[in-house]
Amino acid sequence: MLNGTIPIQVFALSSLSVYLDLCHNALIGSVPVEVGKLVNLAQLDLSKKKLSGIIPSSLGSCIDLEWIHLQGNFF
Repeated sequence: MLNGTIPIQVFALSSLSVYLDLCHNALIGSVPVEVGKLVNLAQLDLSKKKLSGIIPSSLGSCIDLEWIHLQGNFF
């Protein structure tokens, strides 16, 4: 059970190249612009959080992103 903001260090992990699932945690705040560093990420699940703000345009740098789940946030 993670809580607080999403640590930007998560997006520096080069091994995250297929799937990042942070759902069902108590994360708050916004999605860091560093999410764009995961250029090979295929699936991203940030559902069921209390995230807010804007969805960063850097997400467009994730060229292999095929699936994203953001349900239950305040974007």
